[in-house]
Amino acid sequence: MQMENNQPKIDLGDIQSSKFDLRRLGAKAVSIFPWYILALIIAITAAQGYLEFTTPVYEASTTLLIRDRRIETDEDKILAGLQMQMGGNKDIENEKDVLRSINLLREVVDSLHLDIEFREEGRVRKITMYGRYSPMLIEYAKATDNDSNDEYAVLLENGSFSLVDGSNQKMTFRYGDTVAVGNKRMVFRPNPEYIKKKDNKVWMVLSNPIQATKALRTSLSLRQTQEFGGVIEVSLQDPVPQRAADILDVHTIKYIESGLMEKNTQALNAIQFLNARLNDLNSELASAQTNVVEFKSKNLVGPDLQTDGKLLAERYSNSITAQTQMDLEVMLAESLTKYLEQERNAFDLVPTTMQIAEPTVAALIANHNELVLERQKKLQIGTPNDPVVRALSSSVETSRKALLTNLKNHENGLRIKKAEVNKELNDVLAISAQLPQKEMQLFDLEKRAKIKDEIATYLMQTREEYELSIASNIKDARVLDPPLNNGKVKPVAAQIMLFAVFMAFFIPTLVLIVLELFNNRIGDRAEVETQTTVPIIGEVVFKESESAIVITPTSRTSIAEQFRLIRTNLKYLGIDKEIKTMLSTSFMSGEGKSFFSLNLAASMGLVAEKVLVIELDLRKPRLSKSLGLDNKLGLTTYLVGSENDIHRLVQKVPGAQNLDILPSGVIPPNPAELLLSKRMDEAFEILHSYYDYIIIDTAPVGLVTDALILDKYVDLTFFIIRHRYTFKSTLTYIEKIFQERKFKNLGIIVNGIRVEAGGNYGYGYGYGYGYGYGYGYGYGAYGNSYGYYHEDGKRKGIAAWLGKKFGKS
Repeated sequence: MQMENNQPKIDLGDIQSSKFDLRRLGAKAVSIFPWYILALIIAITAAQGYLEFTTPVYEASTTLLIRDRRIETDEDKILAGLQMQMGGNKDIENEKDVLRSINLLREVVDSLHLDIEFREEGRVRKITMYGRYSPMLIEYAKATDNDSNDEYAVLLENGSFSLVDGSNQKMTFRYGDTVAVGNKRMVFRPNPEYIKKKDNKVWMVLSNPIQATKALRTSLSLRQTQEFGGVIEVSLQDPVPQRAADILDVHTIKYIESGLMEKNTQALNAIQFLNARLNDLNSELASAQTNVVEFKSKNLVGPDLQTDGKLLAERYSNSITAQTQMDLEVMLAESLTKYLEQERNAFDLVPTTMQIAEPTVAALIANHNELVLERQKKLQIGTPNDPVVRALSSSVETSRKALLTNLKNHENGLRIKKAEVNKELNDVLAISAQLPQKEMQLFDLEKRAKIKDEIATYLMQTREEYELSIASNIKDARVLDPPLNNGKVKPVAAQIMLFAVFMAFFIPTLVLIVLELFNNRIGDRAEVETQTTVPIIGEVVFKESESAIVITPTSRTSIAEQFRLIRTNLKYLGIDKEIKTMLSTSFMSGEGKSFFSLNLAASMGLVAEKVLVIELDLRKPRLSKSLGLDNKLGLTTYLVGSENDIHRLVQKVPGAQNLDILPSGVIPPNPAELLLSKRMDEAFEILHSYYDYIIIDTAPVGLVTDALILDKYVDLTFFIIRHRYTFKSTLTYIEKIFQERKFKNLGIIVNGIRVEAGGNYGYGYGYGYGYGYGYGYGYGAYGNSYGYYHEDGKRKGIAAWLGKKFGKS
């Protein structure tokens, strides 16, 4: 049946573009399976190297129970009844911050000397030496925050050791001496458990304490075991498992001690205040008692001097007690006022609260102390310039001013009450003035001594209560589980190997996907059939070849059989009208139309028919040159009238049966005008009468119009596209000229099909010769004289290598 274009004209917008095909990608992945094996070997080797060179990290953990003071226990009730309960409620999140605070961790660093580390050279890396494996024990170390990071080689000798710095300066010291290295002062002792290895190199690394503290903070992890529980799991990762356990042990001890110290701060401040006051009172009391004794001894006063004034003494005693209470309260108010007015005490706890009977003042003192404690807690995890700390500092200052105002008001009120008590006492004294002079003097001296004694007794009682509160305070945290070694946590060999295997398959697949996404060349038959309705007449594989003609009478190669198949298909295509004249064109140069035309003509010549190939690429002829024939005389010679016998211009194709070629001749300045001349019509009339088949090799239709001009002479047009060379957009162009009927009969020849690894043309359509046959002729450039051919140069570098291995052109 004749290949007439009777199909209805369609909108090119309905033609689906080539989409990402997972099945095609899977086929390509299978085709590059050896590269997956190579990637797997490289990945596993890299993973083993990583495991060998990476320092292993171990984990130790402990659990702490944080008592919640919001839950009142029996002990809390007793202390509250004695007005000796210290501290506030514990917030678990706040305690986490305290556990991670720089101040607390710095104490751990200083206690274990974590800013000083010994290392020995291992097989592939330096190994940290700690505990019984350390060459020396650090007895004392004093560092500054300005310490730099330095490294010294350690040379152990009998009774001494030497340090060698980076400039090879050697410093020798004796064990037990205080040595200065950098900004640190240290005392070292020999480690009796250390066994020195032969030719073992040991280094001492000194680091900045602040940096060591921050590194410790980074490696510390805190986790609340229950959402609303009070148990915190503290874990630490370190290259040395024993050091990790020791760090957690010291960290826990320091935390518990700091919590207990925080609870006792208020009581300790009160005791300090009371001791200072008692020292003064004891001196005054001793002086008063001495005066009484001296007076009695000097004046021979007996013990029953006041027997007659019993009632007066009773009244006087009551007045003295009231006056003592007033004096005590005034003294406390004055002392607290003086204490609060001193700027150095601005952010310290108010020493005592129990002696102030005024409820308003007592409440203000309690509130002030809570703010001070909260500020001190925030300072453990921050600095004075932090916004939260600054806000608390402002609140403390406001509270202090309010407390001072109320204390002064309270003090004025006490003075008024004291004046009333003094009036009562004056009345008693006025009556006692009527007593004998010696009795009066003794009465006065005993009065003064009694006042001092009662005040001292009261202060000592108060001090005892505070000391009892310190002794009765319990720790707000306790260790549930001691530090335990959880083993090595990283690197995990199984995870590293699994990741290596994953990357070994992921990276080649990713490269394959990227190349597939950015590939704009024709890759398989499905793309051709999807984007155009033009029938595919034949397919030709690729193989490098030295000869321009790959089909001979005895050839049984894959490519020869493909040309025979195309020759057979032409007979079936010409049922209504025999196909005698054929034209080969393409969109651009390098797609193999000349090679196809020559070998199709050679296959037709093998069946004893006379075949002619016309070299009608008048701009860049190369067909005759590839056959080694002279191109000086040819078709253009006839068209310009220099030769009237066209048969004299025809040449025999060497090595081919029944095959002639009409060269193009000299390149003319006006190829299109020559093709439209009357002599062109005459030439085809003559040639049709002599040859059974004529195959025209013309210029690319995408660049010039020669092929369209010649369509009137032909029965069938071959549009040549090349596998992994022709752009996918060319298929849209082919469909367009097919729908616009630019050619009477149009068919597609897929040329240069690569079937090696990665070249999966025909996937899913049963195509695949599997031999890898092909050719090399017809893929090179025609030159660049007229500028419409694209040079088919080989790409260089990594792009060409990837394109070849992953199936991209």
